[in-house]
Amino acid sequence: MRIDVHASNRPGLFFTGGNLPTQLAYDLTPTQVTDSFVVSLLRSPRLLLAGSFYFESASTRRLVSEFPRIWHMDAGYCVFFHSANYPSFSDHGSGKISKSPSSFSPYANATVVTQHGRVLDGLGIAAIRDDIDISLSITEAWKTSCLSDDPDSIKSHLDAACGPRARNAITACAALADDRKFDFIWQSIEPTIIANPDLAASQSWLRRKLADLYTTIMSLTLGAVESSPSLAVDSKMVSPRSIANLGVFAEVLRACSIEPGQLRDEGMLLRTMQLEELKLLQRVDDLIVECAVEANILASDYWSAIKITEQRGTEGGLRHSQLRPILKTALAGFGVTAADGFIKSVLALEKVYDGKLLHSLRRSFEALLIGHPTTKLPSSGTLGRAHKDKLVFASASPPIRNTPMLPLDDEQRSIAEAVRTLRDLSKLDLVSLPAARFDDLKKALIEHRPRFLHISAHGSSMGSLMLSGQGRGVELSAPNLAKLLRATCLPECLFLNACYSAAAISSLGEDIKYAILMSDRIDDEAARTFSSKFYETVSVGLDPQQAFELALLSCQVEQPAGPHDIPQLFVQGVLVSPETEFTP
Repeated sequence: MRIDVHASNRPGLFFTGGNLPTQLAYDLTPTQVTDSFVVSLLRSPRLLLAGSFYFESASTRRLVSEFPRIWHMDAGYCVFFHSANYPSFSDHGSGKISKSPSSFSPYANATVVTQHGRVLDGLGIAAIRDDIDISLSITEAWKTSCLSDDPDSIKSHLDAACGPRARNAITACAALADDRKFDFIWQSIEPTIIANPDLAASQSWLRRKLADLYTTIMSLTLGAVESSPSLAVDSKMVSPRSIANLGVFAEVLRACSIEPGQLRDEGMLLRTMQLEELKLLQRVDDLIVECAVEANILASDYWSAIKITEQRGTEGGLRHSQLRPILKTALAGFGVTAADGFIKSVLALEKVYDGKLLHSLRRSFEALLIGHPTTKLPSSGTLGRAHKDKLVFASASPPIRNTPMLPLDDEQRSIAEAVRTLRDLSKLDLVSLPAARFDDLKKALIEHRPRFLHISAHGSSMGSLMLSGQGRGVELSAPNLAKLLRATCLPECLFLNACYSAAAISSLGEDIKYAILMSDRIDDEAARTFSSKFYETVSVGLDPQQAFELALLSCQVEQPAGPHDIPQLFVQGVLVSPETEFTP
């Protein structure tokens, strides 16, 4: 599939760690590249990488093999792109062969390039880059830097380094851009720089400058919101838009006991990426980046102030209403003034966690670690019992005129037996809410934060559900259900065992990763059989899409005459056919 990165409503990070010029210029190790990749994924819902990086960088190829599901995920966490005038990555690689001299080793072996192109084509996710001459853009940026008085410009650097010979050095440096023989990369200009005594002394700095220009141009071309500097760069700005913020974000994660090395296991990484606290942390960090850029203040100052308030809140029982003055005072201590709008936005985001977002993220991550015994636990903190995913089963069949009661006890029992039959392998804890009222559902979502939410009830043609009330039914409309989930906990998988529940998808949208809904009326026995087969499979670790397809297959084999087209699977709001692999 193809993604127009300019039209996307989910702009991402341009992954600088996958940039070969950056890896070489900053002497990054494979471990540093991987750590940067992990933190970048936690910082942003989408990473963008140039297809050429895969051809040129062994570290990038290693990422594809170490995290195979990341590249095939329906959410499109990582997207390679190539020029719009190449129909495939294989053609992209062939085009690079024709542009590169034989001395440029990544494209010296056509057979290897073809193999790499086929791997990328097999991933099935390609972003479209407008037909822009990246090389020309970089040479123009290089020449502009040779004329600029900006403190970080080539001109300013050579003025300071070369003294009275600066003018000749600047002229020689600018001439490199006019004399390019192919893509303006370090390999094409290094011999000339080394041969010039004035430029040779600055070759390391010039190499980093070229890598930074490449990153900036690529980020702007892709429409990325910012680029992701490597963790090894410390406070240096790989891109003017990044403000070295990824390094700050990594430190915030470490304050919550989340180390990149603990997330080398792909399953742990994917589970961590789904934490609601992490999503909220990303939104807070977006605010911080925006304010830091506007005020020309380090993002770390904002985070330091937030950590101060949260430490007081956790240790001293600070109420949410008391956070505003303390946060304002803490920010002022770091030189951040006129921050009322920022404070208001942060407090609104943190309110769900009563001013203890970082503390809550730490606890959620520790719970994930407990459920993953192969991962080394952090030394600090007391961890509770072994963690399992929660399945909240809410059922309701209030008295409704001319409507029969639903056999909900039978369905609850069959699901419980499906999970219990495999109890030694089961990764699910079942929480039952019989005769569920709206308040019961709300409290269960807040307390248990389930990965799976199953609601069995009568449904209407508009997608509404009938919950229990005081001797009567209470209608929960699809829009109100969506609001409830967004305000409390978005389960990874929502199963609405109610007639016509597929009508609710317009309200749920793409917020729910997997939604199993009913397109029509469904027989009670058929619904009960399908749900028990689904949870029997998903409880041992299969993802919901696999479990859905296997449950349908089991029903087709065991009950050939049944209505097998009524249960429908939606992945982030898109209907998925059981015969077709989903790609966004």
